[in-house]
Amino acid sequence: MKRINAIPLGIVLITSITFWCTSYIPSQSYPITFEPEPGHFEMVISGTEELYLSGRVLLDTSRRATDYGNSYPEIRLRLIADGAVHNNFIDLFLATPEVSYPLSGGTYAVTENVKGLFRDFDGVFGFADLDQFGEIPFFSKQGKISIVEANNLLLGSLKMELGNTLGEIIEIEGNFVTYQEP
Repeated sequence: MKRINAIPLGIVLITSITFWCTSYIPSQSYPITFEPEPGHFEMVISGTEELYLSGRVLLDTSRRATDYGNSYPEIRLRLIADGAVHNNFIDLFLATPEVSYPLSGGTYAVTENVKGLFRDFDGVFGFADLDQFGEIPFFSKQGKISIVEANNLLLGSLKMELGNTLGEIIEIEGNFVTYQEP
């Protein structure tokens, strides 16, 4: 009788010990501050590996004309990672009649199914060139950019999913602070 109960009890004991010993496996996590220094960003990129990026953020504006003769601003946020070893950058475009410059607070959704790289899209479009994930660029699939405006500083966060032509997916999440001219 003791032998019959010993096997299931041994399995439970070994499983418990294994779970207890592996329940705390430290993962590599990176701190993202609520507000990076003005002119900078901090991002965590998850894919086949996890990557922490920080660097400078540049803001550029131009005017976009519609087929009907209306125009509205197109805002480009260029996130350039620090470090000379890797070429890492993320470009984000906000192009919608609801956008004004200087930007004010709001949430802007990623445009899905963009037909051309920069032609006739309305909303948010982004692409990333990240050496650690290969030579093929990633293009936005879904997500959003949230903007908070504070005087001449533009505070924002983003959470996006990007994919490449090989079907690989990465997720980007982070914060940025940049200057905007009134």
